[in-house]
Amino acid sequence: RTLQTRARGAVSLARRPRRGKICVVSSANASSEKMKDLSPPRVLPAVVTEPSSPSPKGLTCVLIHGWPDSPLMWSSQVAALTDAGHRCIAIPLPCYHPDDASSNLRGVTLPTFDTAVEDTVVTIESLTTRHETPVVLVCHDWGCVVGYRLQRKHPRLVRAVCALDVGGDVAGLTAKERLFVAAYQGWLLAALAVGGTVGDWMTTRFARLSNAPSLRPGGLDFERGGTIPHRRNWPYLRFWQEQLARARRKGGGGD
Repeated sequence: RTLQTRARGAVSLARRPRRGKICVVSSANASSEKMKDLSPPRVLPAVVTEPSSPSPKGLTCVLIHGWPDSPLMWSSQVAALTDAGHRCIAIPLPCYHPDDASSNLRGVTLPTFDTAVEDTVVTIESLTTRHETPVVLVCHDWGCVVGYRLQRKHPRLVRAVCALDVGGDVAGLTAKERLFVAAYQGWLLAALAVGGTVGDWMTTRFARLSNAPSLRPGGLDFERGGTIPHRRNWPYLRFWQEQLARARRKGGGGD
């Protein structure tokens, strides 16, 4: 059947893939100039995989990755889930592949966690029917922040949340671990502020030190020249902006 993806200022048609097939659902077929208008909410280019043998008890699983990855990181999990009869929708964080070609253009505003949530919501709604919701959210790293917030703001859409590699806070970290977190996040924030090829180099350098899967042989960024764009660091900026705003409110300084 045909699904019509709904987004502000962009409407496209995407054929649902046959069973066992994978399809990338694009939010628009516009030119680069027209794609500069990316105001949320908008449908993100999700990777949809149908179950090889649908099960009456099959669920719709929405997978949201973290830094510096892409929906391709879920390939093993998607294979296992679809073999078990579940439908999988792997959604990229805004500015991440396969959304990066348009959202990383000059002049495009960086996302926030709230706009990422709304983009994810309209993507889910455009790719599911009433019988395929609520969905199971499977989230990793910064994708967990989007998933937590989506579940809180849109509980009708979410059956369950599976969060990987991110806890609720840093209360359990030692002083040394907190210092390391501050140091690497400061490095990535600096890379985002510097921008350009230097910012890309700084981002890629830390990703190599952390052994990011996308930079390993066969990984997405390895195949694309081994460089990770600095704009993928936007979650670090938005996280600390939110923390500072919260601290000002608690201190009576307002926003």
